[in-house]
Amino acid sequence: MGVLAQEILCSAAQVQHFESLVFKDGLPVEALMEKAGLALFQVINAHFPIERYPRVGVLVGPGHNGGDALVVARELLSAGRTVIVHCPVLEAKPLTAAHRQYFVSLGGQVQVGTASAEKAVDLWVDGLFGFGLTRPVEGLYARAIEQVNASGVPVAAIDLPSGLESDTGAALGPTIRAERTYCLGLWKRGLWQDAALPYLGTVERLDLGYTDGQVERIVDDAKREKLLLPAVARAGLPLARPPLVHKYTVGTTLIVSGSRDYGGAPLLCALGARASGTGM
Repeated sequence: MGVLAQEILCSAAQVQHFESLVFKDGLPVEALMEKAGLALFQVINAHFPIERYPRVGVLVGPGHNGGDALVVARELLSAGRTVIVHCPVLEAKPLTAAHRQYFVSLGGQVQVGTASAEKAVDLWVDGLFGFGLTRPVEGLYARAIEQVNASGVPVAAIDLPSGLESDTGAALGPTIRAERTYCLGLWKRGLWQDAALPYLGTVERLDLGYTDGQVERIVDDAKREKLLLPAVARAGLPLARPPLVHKYTVGTTLIVSGSRDYGGAPLLCALGARASGTGM
């Protein structure tokens, strides 16, 4: 498992470029979809156990996000759940259409059009649109999002909740409000923006086995947006000190902040400085 994939924020353009490179290297699109779908199935199966969520509705869009969702639908069906796939529009990319056909061959149910099953399921899986959305969702897709949000049923979103802009995290129109969001492979920049917070729920990144060497090809060191993850921050604190030191030999922190009326910021800064190991 690479380290960079855990800590680098990527734009939609970078993710698209990255996927084009790994496909050019020889990774089949079908293999990546299976890997993503199986990883999603494992976490959804664990976070939403069959005893509480026996009936699952899966929103499927026309692209490969919909294909990932269909792999999840297939595995949930095989695990003993009642699964209804909802396709607002039947047209889809060939690989997504093939997964839908296979799902039907296994006895799965597919509905086309409006989301009439919203009251008949215990959980929704959102696979309408992944990263790269640039305009508001409209028509039957928008109607499906509105019905799912109104149903009160928890939603597990694949990559990003459908309706979010990948880079800014802004809602472009009707947007899924997820209870959990499962980011695939590389962190999408929009998932770490304040604008996205009302729609994400709990966010988790699923590792897809990308190596540091692969990720480095799309991330220039000079332009790298890197997350300071809690485990990394804690690993360096408190700073190691030799036994014979005093406050004048281990650094000074100067805080210029706040006022008599608004002392919260300097107080928090001072507590953070103390925890870091600074001398004064």
